[in-house]
Amino acid sequence: MGQATPSGHVTDAEWQQFITETVTPSFPEGFTVLSAHGQWRGSDGGIRQEETRVLEIVHDDDPQSQAQVRALAHAYKRRFSQESVLLTQSPSYQCS
Repeated sequence: MGQATPSGHVTDAEWQQFITETVTPSFPEGFTVLSAHGQWRGSDGGIRQEETRVLEIVHDDDPQSQAQVRALAHAYKRRFSQESVLLTQSPSYQCS
């Protein structure tokens, strides 16, 4: 989730508000946030580099959970005027 916006960048307070209001209600079981630096190609063809946050959510592989993840991405995109939000998915296994 890119931190650059048309008016500057997503502040720590804005990020925390997004987590509190949007992410936590959808995934109260928990998640992990990682700080990163990303690079991507914009729709105009230009290369962009920006600080980013990786939101890692472990969830069931069911339509409801997948819809909640997509809804989070769309909410972030709208709230912070993002051109896109990358979603990746991979299987995970719990060792008991």
